[in-house]
Amino acid sequence: MKKTTMNTARKTFWEKFYQNQYCHVSDVYEKRGEVHKLIGKYDKALFDFNRILNIGEVLKNENIKAKAFRQIGNAYLQKSDFKLSEIYYNKSFQIYTLCDDKKGMALCYQQLGEIKHFNEKYDDAIKYYSNAEEIYATLNDEEGKHSVLLSIADCYRSLQLFDKALQILQLVLQFYRKTNNQTKLCRSIQVLGKVHCAMGEYEKGFNSLNEVYILANKIGDNVVIIYLLCDIGLLYYGNCKYNEACEMFEKCFELSQKYGINYMMAVSLLNIGDSYIKLQNFDKAHNILEQALKMEINIEGIKNEANRLMNQINIQMKGGE
Repeated sequence: MKKTTMNTARKTFWEKFYQNQYCHVSDVYEKRGEVHKLIGKYDKALFDFNRILNIGEVLKNENIKAKAFRQIGNAYLQKSDFKLSEIYYNKSFQIYTLCDDKKGMALCYQQLGEIKHFNEKYDDAIKYYSNAEEIYATLNDEEGKHSVLLSIADCYRSLQLFDKALQILQLVLQFYRKTNNQTKLCRSIQVLGKVHCAMGEYEKGFNSLNEVYILANKIGDNVVIIYLLCDIGLLYYGNCKYNEACEMFEKCFELSQKYGINYMMAVSLLNIGDSYIKLQNFDKAHNILEQALKMEINIEGIKNEANRLMNQINIQMKGGE
């Protein structure tokens, strides 16, 4: 009986503690978790976001739970665990739908689009992004709307629909320069640089990426820097400067490994292997690509490209038969 009373008292204490307006426990965990996510400490971010989820369950607060599910999904997305991120986004979306929380639904649509984006299913990604954009428009949420437009522009770049991408980027860049959102501005200029590179306008591309590098270092966004190193490597690769490209890809791999971003680790290994093929260092290329194939990345495009490059090596090593 005494044990039951103690458990009840403890539960009551924690409920009051979590509800105390001066404690703001969930806010503290959220802010710390977001900092951990920004600097690439995703396991620590997951710890904080799971604590928020526990608080939501104790208080039976659906809004806290929905947000925590989404934040956990974000952390798994950065870790390139797309299956788990999709599971948590869908859990969040279900709660937001039941609560008729339009903003929450839009955020989940946007992040489900990111999963399709990472998996190179660009048409599917655009559908999710467009659903989010439609909701943001009804809410007059310009920040959300332009964030989604930026992602759509990047999809158009990947689909080689450069005119559409540039048209959207013009609007997005104008908005983020006006609002002085450094993180989003950084990302917008990065996508612009990638579009120019894809169009063969390498000088414009390099200027854009150099501007991004300065901004990213200023705000300490390690994720942007990782993707940027890859983009600069591709720029060197496109100009047949394979040693310089390899150097950038190796730096990209090291940072991705440091911050646990498996997706970019795999992409970096592919790019390093491809660069070594161009340098006719087939043994090293073979070892690098084997390492890429052993990674647990469930993205068909990455595995197909690794196998294609391995076949290319085998042909070259047999004397081009």
